[in-house]
Amino acid sequence: MEMNGVNGNATINTTAGGEVRVQVWFGRDLLREYRAEDTAAHEYARAIGRRFPGLLVTVDQETVDGLVQLPCEQLWTVITP
Repeated sequence: MEMNGVNGNATINTTAGGEVRVQVWFGRDLLREYRAEDTAAHEYARAIGRRFPGLLVTVDQETVDGLVQLPCEQLWTVITP
């Protein structure tokens, strides 16, 4: 799996399509874990990476049962410049 950085704070899988896992990290601590549509996940990673530079957002293909759906796009696009 090839990984790229976005704004130094978001790591994304370059393979597009389908549902993906989104993880939000502060250092080595996992803060949140979500399931999302690929495009929304990458937009979220970029938005959160710009707004909260101390957080690392990763997006990968490792979806598992029980993951909560990524919050509504309006919640995270309103708070990011």
